[in-house]
Amino acid sequence: MNKQTGKLFHLGSAVPPERDLDLYDRGYQFDSYDLTILAVRDREKTLQALRKLRLTVVEPTEEHGVVWKIPRGLTNAELAELLQRLPRELPAVSLYFVAEVLEDARSAGHFTFHIQEHVAPVSTSGG
Repeated sequence: MNKQTGKLFHLGSAVPPERDLDLYDRGYQFDSYDLTILAVRDREKTLQALRKLRLTVVEPTEEHGVVWKIPRGLTNAELAELLQRLPRELPAVSLYFVAEVLEDARSAGHFTFHIQEHVAPVSTSGG
C-alpha cells in the first residue's frame, strides 16, 4: 500500500515479485502513466526504445453510424516526429510489461524522461 495515497499495489503473476517491487521503488506504481520525454542524447537509441514501448494512437472513424475507436501502433515516422519538439508528453501509456526498456535507456543515458500517474479527465457532460 502506498503510504501517501492509500492506493493498493497489486503484484502481477507474469513476472517475479522482486521485479515488481524494484520497479515500484523506482516510481512504477500505477496502471497508466503520462511519459514526458525531456531530452534526447541518442536519437536512434531513443527511437528503438520508443518502438519497444508499443505506443498507440486512437483515430475515431465512423462507419454505418457507429464510431469505432480502435488503437493502432505509431509508425516509425510518427515516433520520429514526437522527438521534434521537446519536452513531449505521451499520455496514458501502459508500462507494466516494458518498464525495463525505460530504465535501460535511463541507465545508458539515451534520453531523459519523467513519468507520473495518468489521471483521466472527468467528463462534465450531462446525460
